Amino acid sequence: MVAPITQPISHCWPKVNRLSHVLFSSPARRGFFISELKMQNKFQISFYENSQGVTVGSLSIGNQKLLDTTHPATIAYALQAMNAESVEITHESTSFEIPLPGVMLMSRQLESLGQHAHWVSHFLMFSQIDSFNPPAIDDRADIHLRTAIHFLPKGLVKRKPTSAKPQDWTKKLNFRKGFIYFPFC
Repeated sequence: MVAPITQPISHCWPKVNRLSHVLFSSPARRGFFISELKMQNKFQISFYENSQGVTVGSLSIGNQKLLDTTHPATIAYALQAMNAESVEITHESTSFEIPLPGVMLMSRQLESLGQHAHWVSHFLMFSQIDSFNPPAIDDRADIHLRTAIHFLPKGLVKRKPTSAKPQDWTKKLNFRKGFIYFPFC
């Protein structure tokens, strides 16, 4: 379970003070205030298509959008970094919760996801990999984990990698930004 944000968050996320007032720091939202940010502490994944028809998974908690990406590993590892125990999958009129790590879905659940079922199947596979201690065969787990942590609000991240960043981390992050649709940083 994730505690509500109570400390300032860096990067391009809302800055939260002790009175729970939010000042959006991005240029498009500068000066826009929201009072009493309350979260339900329930992770959700919903879906949409990008301009090329590729599924984009959208991770949120309560009404706060956290991360949108075309790569299911990034969201699976983001949930691991936040110590999520479950996630609600929502699409159109379908909604169901799965425990993490996810094992499998019933065929009717996959069918209800339509074209996004393939994305969810990969998400379930990646959720079973321990991104903090990946098997040697998964040489990109660390990059997906670090990418997820880079874009998540710092107050929600409960676990971080203990190893040093790769030497070419900035180059790899810049490449991974091409698969991130939110935040727009």
